[in-house]
Amino acid sequence: MNMTSIRRGAVTLAALLLAMPELYAQTFSGTNSSGTATDFSFAITASSTNLSLLVPGTTTAFSDLLLKRGSAPGDSSYDFISAFTGQTNAIHLEAPELSPGTYFIRIRTPAASQTHAFTVLLQTNVSDMRSASRPVSKPFPVQTIGSISANGRQYFRFDLSSNAAIRVSLDSPNVSPDVYLNRTQIRVRAGI
Repeated sequence: MNMTSIRRGAVTLAALLLAMPELYAQTFSGTNSSGTATDFSFAITASSTNLSLLVPGTTTAFSDLLLKRGSAPGDSSYDFISAFTGQTNAIHLEAPELSPGTYFIRIRTPAASQTHAFTVLLQTNVSDMRSASRPVSKPFPVQTIGSISANGRQYFRFDLSSNAAIRVSLDSPNVSPDVYLNRTQIRVRAGI
């Protein structure tokens, strides 16, 4: 290897690093007693390709996570919600659901929870969206278009009202894709 090829490699690497979106992280902390909520706001810029919000919880101290673009969410007025009892709640978004603007989150601690001291983690431009650890939240109804490699998996999350009828279909020009649905948790099993 001569010095010219090393320089070319360094220039290429520098160009790739400059082209990658920058990972951004921010935290919001507070303490909610049972039956109370706290609101926070943050800005999303055009350089953000995705968003990950996480509020840790335990079986005894937990909070719901509500998200709305443009104004503070209310208990029944939000764009996305994660309200699992007794566990961590998370919302993961990508375009077109995520766009530049001001977003608001509400950390709502239900009456069934003890006082919850929380720290919300907000991250943008994370690399593992659509994974089992970051299933992308989608509104209902929705059509999602994408591609996946052989033996690959992509994970999505849909919040449905009770007794809602749904239709899920997959289409591929060259293989027969599989779809798995599960209620309240991500289906993760070796071999599928």
